[in-house]
Amino acid sequence: MAHSHPHDAQMAKLHAELSHLEAYSNAMDVTQVTPRDVAQFKERVHSLRGKFHDTLRARDQEEIRSLKHLKNMFILLLVISLAMECILLYLDAEDDSNRKRNALLSVCAALLFLLFCVF
Repeated sequence: MAHSHPHDAQMAKLHAELSHLEAYSNAMDVTQVTPRDVAQFKERVHSLRGKFHDTLRARDQEEIRSLKHLKNMFILLLVISLAMECILLYLDAEDDSNRKRNALLSVCAALLFLLFCVF
């Protein structure tokens, strides 16, 4: 399934502008190009390059935020499952106080790990 990115529309617009610049440069009669034409063309290319870089930078930052969020959610699920397993060990320990204490310590360690990693 294709993933549509919010910056795809901006990239398509920039590609269209690049194609227009390329067609313009191909259609130019080099014998009639003035220094002003060259300066304007360079300015348009420089502007377009800046727009591409800005769009790519924004896209990269958005991807990084998304990956950080996914990482935090994965850690949260991992710690919750570990804590649930420790609680089950505690409930299974019956009257063995050492096993119950170890299970409770494991739950506390899992929660501390969660606090350390996510927050």
